[in-house]
Amino acid sequence: MISSLFVLALATAGSIVNAFPSGKATTHVPRDCSAEVGAFNAARAAKRGLDARSIYLGPVNTTCILAPNSAKENYVSGSPVSANIAGGQTGLEFVLDVALMDITTCKPLPNTMVEVWSPNALGNYGSFLRGATTSNSGGVAEFQMIYPGWSSGANHVNVAVHTSSSMSSTTMHVGKLYFTDQWTTLIGGTSPYNQNTHARVMNNADADYKSALANGYSPVVSVGSIQDDWPEGVVGIVTVGVNPH
Repeated sequence: MISSLFVLALATAGSIVNAFPSGKATTHVPRDCSAEVGAFNAARAAKRGLDARSIYLGPVNTTCILAPNSAKENYVSGSPVSANIAGGQTGLEFVLDVALMDITTCKPLPNTMVEVWSPNALGNYGSFLRGATTSNSGGVAEFQMIYPGWSSGANHVNVAVHTSSSMSSTTMHVGKLYFTDQWTTLIGGTSPYNQNTHARVMNNADADYKSALANGYSPVVSVGSIQDDWPEGVVGIVTVGVNPH
């Protein structure tokens, strides 16, 4: 359960939309940041003292390639600027560690607004599990939420990266962060996830997931348990490659 989290409410302003992010033309050349991203992920996992007994062994997103854009599905404008977005929802406690890396410099991107939204354990979207926070000096934006239930497409969290630290700035990237099918199956067998009536879609059957992999980018969140007993909660680490120029 996630009783330790504050209850948040999202203002009803805004409407659900489907749109693609705006972007700026760029002449900066992407670089191979695989070594930098691998070290970045490993250092963050070590700092948290994560249990190594994860279904997905080793860091993911070890090649820093521009993350592909996807439609802004189930989005509601006016998300609260808050890193604690559980909104009173019941489910497995989940800390999402999203790092931004500038693919033209292979360096973390600090002071940049990151926005996420996801369904609850039953796979339903609402005024909960939506929020935004700026990346810190190390380029990391951390969210306290619950592990999402599957809804449309393969199980994922939606993410939008803005062009500055302001929520009013345009978005330079909108995408999806996925989970291994094994983790979703494991957690999905517990309550309240086992009451989810949405049709389950596996990763390889999801068009956006396969499209992301096609260019070498990995959209998969590396999940590890917070303590020896994983029902106490899990942490997910992922690095998103963006081009802010």
